[in-house]
Amino acid sequence: MSIRPSALYRNVAQTALPTDLNYVVVGDTSLAVIYADKLLREIKRLNSSSKVYLLTSGNNQMPNTGVEALDYIMVNNRTIQKGLKNQRLHLIVSADEITNSALDRRDILYEEYFLYASGAGPLGDMITAYYIPVCGPWFTSDSKGQLEVFVKDSTIQKALTQNEMIAATNISNLLGLAMTQSIVATRPSILTVNHIFVYYEQSKLERQIYIDGFIDLTNNRDIVKVVTGVNNIFIAPETSCLNTVTYTTLKNIPKDQNSTPLSPTVVNNACVLWMDNLYDYVTTLGLSDVVHKKVQVPVFYRIVFPIPKVNPATGIDLSNLNQLEYPLNIGNISTRLTFCCTDVADAGDANNNNTPTWNFSIYTSDEDFSNTNAGGTYANTGDGKTLLIIEGISLTNRRTVRWDDINASVSVNLNPNAIELGRYNAFLLIAANVYMAYTGSPPPLPIGAQSICTVDGLCTDSTSISHASSHESPMISVIRMLTSLYGGTTYPTPSTNQGPSCCG
Repeated sequence: MSIRPSALYRNVAQTALPTDLNYVVVGDTSLAVIYADKLLREIKRLNSSSKVYLLTSGNNQMPNTGVEALDYIMVNNRTIQKGLKNQRLHLIVSADEITNSALDRRDILYEEYFLYASGAGPLGDMITAYYIPVCGPWFTSDSKGQLEVFVKDSTIQKALTQNEMIAATNISNLLGLAMTQSIVATRPSILTVNHIFVYYEQSKLERQIYIDGFIDLTNNRDIVKVVTGVNNIFIAPETSCLNTVTYTTLKNIPKDQNSTPLSPTVVNNACVLWMDNLYDYVTTLGLSDVVHKKVQVPVFYRIVFPIPKVNPATGIDLSNLNQLEYPLNIGNISTRLTFCCTDVADAGDANNNNTPTWNFSIYTSDEDFSNTNAGGTYANTGDGKTLLIIEGISLTNRRTVRWDDINASVSVNLNPNAIELGRYNAFLLIAANVYMAYTGSPPPLPIGAQSICTVDGLCTDSTSISHASSHESPMISVIRMLTSLYGGTTYPTPSTNQGPSCCG
């Protein structure tokens, strides 16, 4: 049986809503759909006259063929750009640092502009997720067990496979992690069960992208207006928490019969709820000249290692896998693990810090689907290789983001070198231990930027490490969604950054 909305929402707390507001939910995310559907249910329960506007920047991708299929990304990765939006970010080195110092000899920290890709349209983050999302022990608090029940209702739970258990046990020993089945972890922990965002539709497995919630919204057009193709939102404050929202869509671009632009839509007495990525939040309020609290985004790190499929030193064998062994046939992923941890202690030192400072999601796959360019990134399977992909979020290194009106971009301010390089090296050390847990030996050195040259003399600079992701990770989508729904400090929630709220 599929999981219906009644199951998903029984653990989203009811709220005493005012009866005459317009709720403007901004976001190309599953979170936006879940929250808009929650508002719809409350409005019906209270017989309220309030309306809900769900504003998304992209098109509706639900009609895409096989959008819920487990292999959707594998099949559509080369055309996935149609479902992404790109924002221009400006990475700025701390003004107190000398950017060409010896510490920066590998060009770890430098000023640059780059595009950040994230899902567009209703449920865009889940639809375009480059691997099927999982939920890890990334949360330190739970409100009456609601978070864990929500995750259980939204996912299937599978005990670790033999290969995964070997790697998890090794990581647990190397990093001093408790082995647990709970996604709420108050100490460094690794899960012994995978919570994977898929569900059973009768006997068939489908990706859990919360499509039922979206259908619920579109079936209640007297209360909910789902708007796609929004290309401009302007906020004008009315009170300390209510706003006038003006927006246009791609449909405003054509001319009417009088050759004048179609008028923008104006929503008065609006409670704006931000359910999109933090860069969109900063951009919209920056363009609207609305005063808002600074946003500090946890830094995301990523590294891709080629590793042997057969590792005699650990017993991990990723060759000739039994495709009937669940979940090895989901999304071309052969193993997946999630954990939270602290920095690796220096040799001879005891690690007395029991408060997690890192969240991690790791997986092995023959192809890295986060890369959307035509060439792609994949392992040399003919040489017996696969990819070990390690993604981490630092809870102690947070960068302030602001809107830059002059350059029409979001400024991402690096912290001083001592902080940035310290966190960067801490990530590499944790990643090196994960590599050892899989292969039995440390990764080859140096780990860093390199130039790859062809026989005809064409060279390309490349790196397997990122501290400024250009593609939103499914890990971020899950953490943002659950933190916004159930609270906590793991990830900033934009809706709480504007001060007092009268939205209920």
